[in-house]
Amino acid sequence: KAINSCGQAVQHQPDFAVAHDCLGKAYAASGRYPEAVAALRRSLELDGRSVEARYTLGAVYHLQDRFDEAVREWERVLQLEPQHRRARQRLAAATERRQ
Repeated sequence: KAINSCGQAVQHQPDFAVAHDCLGKAYAASGRYPEAVAALRRSLELDGRSVEARYTLGAVYHLQDRFDEAVREWERVLQLEPQHRRARQRLAAATERRQ
């Protein structure tokens, strides 16, 4: 249901970053990681300062065992928002798994 709602939002406003972020989160929740990555990347193309899209993209990469990419995204989140607690926690966990 969320995929349909967010997909409709993307169709109506294809240049609205938040709609792509919504779609990426919906795909991720459904385990459709390649589609989630594509939607989240599009969101970031439209709004590169979106902390939420970047955090979620890191989480999706982490779920796919793409730890280097997850770390890169969470480091960028912390550059944009140094107090982002979840990104800091995830970054520490992903860094450990990479070693």
